[in-house]
Amino acid sequence: MTKEQIINTLKDHFLSQLEKHRMNVEIMINNPMAIHDHTAWTEGVESELSKMAEYHDKHEMVAKFLGHYSEGVHIQQKVNHEFSPGEDV
Repeated sequence: MTKEQIINTLKDHFLSQLEKHRMNVEIMINNPMAIHDHTAWTEGVESELSKMAEYHDKHEMVAKFLGHYSEGVHIQQKVNHEFSPGEDV
């Protein structure tokens, strides 16, 4: 396995985890009845957002500090799916 493959695999993993937690937030927002304890609704969303931030940060660190090993751009296309401040989830 090459350095490039390892870096690309890490980036893919972090982005897929971020997307998984983003989808969880979207489901929770679109169907708040899915959470049995309604008082825990905001805490559930906040927990998913924390996980999103964690994987976003990890992806950014790999891209910034190890990206020189990766010559390819296939991952960069996925990164363009960043969330802008006014964008709906």
